[in-house]
Amino acid sequence: MMRAVHRRVTGYLWGRLPEPRIIHALMLWAWGILAGIGVLAVVSPPQSVSAEIGPLLAAIWGSMLALGGVLGLLGILSRWWWVERAGIYAALTGTLIYLTTV
Repeated sequence: MMRAVHRRVTGYLWGRLPEPRIIHALMLWAWGILAGIGVLAVVSPPQSVSAEIGPLLAAIWGSMLALGGVLGLLGILSRWWWVERAGIYAALTGTLIYLTTV
């Protein structure tokens, strides 16, 4: 019974992805990882970054990564590519903050 429900839900979600589905599934995975890293950086920023740029900018850094990941996820799921593009800009801003720190 549970296996049948799982297959129906998985099939429904797989069918909702735009073609090519495997590429979009990998992009969903990557945006999800980025969002998770951003949340982790906000909750517990690395001391190497926080000591260098301060707690406020470290929180902004993590927030930009998390925002970029969430916008990327929403962009793929909703098929609004301009939302995903905004996620790319937010993720790049967070990445540039990190690269100027290290």
